Amino acid sequence: MSKILFIFEEIRPTYDDEQMVDGRIIIRDNFDKILENYPSVLTFGEDTGNIGDVNQGLEGLQEKYGEIRVSDVGIREATIIGQGIGLAMRGLRPIAEIQYLDYILYGVQIMSDDLATLRYRTCGYQKAPFDCSYSWTSFRRNMARRFSYGSFYYTLLRGMYIFSS
Repeated sequence: MSKILFIFEEIRPTYDDEQMVDGRIIIRDNFDKILENYPSVLTFGEDTGNIGDVNQGLEGLQEKYGEIRVSDVGIREATIIGQGIGLAMRGLRPIAEIQYLDYILYGVQIMSDDLATLRYRTCGYQKAPFDCSYSWTSFRRNMARRFSYGSFYYTLLRGMYIFSS
């Protein structure tokens, strides 16, 4: 038997502009386009409105779209998830902002019991298209806790699709 050896030459990407941009600017511009193109989308959470999210991913969007569509709410993750479910059931497209992945643990029971089973419990008559956004920042600071739980845990929840970046 003869062995076939493939030799590939490395192809490096080329860029027209070497300008570096913070990740928060890319996230902010993405949210800006979403809010601009979809009037039913609104976002809310701890420090979402005035500060523009804990990492400034929504910086300046409250001034642009108003306090109704980009707003602050109290520091209770369970109520943030509950508000998102209620808004989604009424036809809006909420994006709930939880400050850090660590804190989303307080909303898991509501997502698992109420959100994930809604269509099943109503025989397919109701749905709640709901997005929940969070930051990884605290995990980068606390690496010892990183492996105790994390986004993998949330992939085990039934009835939901989990996307993480």
